[in-house]
Amino acid sequence: MGKKSRTKRERREGKLASETKPVSLFDSMLTVPADAVVTSLLLKFVGKSGYRYVSVGRYGCLFVNEKYTDVVPVMLHREFPEMSVRGRFNDPNRNDIVLYTVHVPASFTGMVIDKHANVYLTGNPEVKATPEELKNVLCDMTKVTADEFNAALEAERPLIEADLKALKEKVEKDTKESIKDLDAAQKQMEEDTEVSEAEVIDDGTQHTSPVADAPVVDAEEVTK
Repeated sequence: MGKKSRTKRERREGKLASETKPVSLFDSMLTVPADAVVTSLLLKFVGKSGYRYVSVGRYGCLFVNEKYTDVVPVMLHREFPEMSVRGRFNDPNRNDIVLYTVHVPASFTGMVIDKHANVYLTGNPEVKATPEELKNVLCDMTKVTADEFNAALEAERPLIEADLKALKEKVEKDTKESIKDLDAAQKQMEEDTEVSEAEVIDDGTQHTSPVADAPVVDAEEVTK
């Protein structure tokens, strides 16, 4: 191997090592302090070619159960993500990677960070957060353990099933009412038709053809 090739390999390995070390450091941390959150999230782009944004969802965006509303997802996106009604960020083309989930305070409104360390708090890619705004939003983020997440799913399942049941009942009720209204409208139309026909018959008007109303002419009278 030539000296030039060896130098390139050593630089490449050195760069990889310099990138991998802080990634491993933050991955091993259970709680990332507020002043290190942006740096730790920027490192999530390492080894993820094509992904340009990382997001942290708004408080309450993932679970309905009050015990777990502080659990939100950290996700990678290829395109600038759209914010859902509940505050979860989604890639317009659904090219998302869920990295992990974290605990956030009730005041956390969610954020998006691009590969150049620009932070967006409004869901608008043209509006970057100011240092003061970012200072007011950043918070310590504690990672959710597997046991915590499974517990959250178990607690959420009854609520999801209840919502689905309520939705099913509503659809069935609306369908029955629609059919009932349709039957009533059809019955009313039939009754109106019967009344109209009866009025035509009972109005005293003779409905005879012009031929039937014409006087009978004797053929002999015509030839005279």
